[in-house]
Amino acid sequence: MRALGARVWATAGTVQKCAACERLGAQAINYRSEDFVAIMRQAGGANLILDMVGGSYIARNIKALDDDGRLVMIAFLGGAKAEMNFAPIMMRRLTVTGSTLRPQSDAAKAAIARELCATSGRSSNMVRSGR
Repeated sequence: MRALGARVWATAGTVQKCAACERLGAQAINYRSEDFVAIMRQAGGANLILDMVGGSYIARNIKALDDDGRLVMIAFLGGAKAEMNFAPIMMRRLTVTGSTLRPQSDAAKAAIARELCATSGRSSNMVRSGR
């Protein structure tokens, strides 16, 4: 995504994992020592968050989004249930959705990759080269 002009942030819980995220091109936030919500809000909010944790992080991720932002749930390592106020989702025009590739067949995953390559122009070369 960074190659397409996006600012990419990642959260990790150790210095080593943060360094790995930075080697991959993301700006890392150590969630054990830094408040990722405050950092993201100070940066203007996130346009898109891919959430693998769920649980208590759902409400925090909602706060970290910019207006019109999107939260995509891709796993629930911290639990699939959360109590939260839905008013900010409506008032700030946020989108909350979920997606997973795991239960899909290899053929379905290959079709998604082919469609991505066929329709994404510049990004198709990045997909093919592994970027």
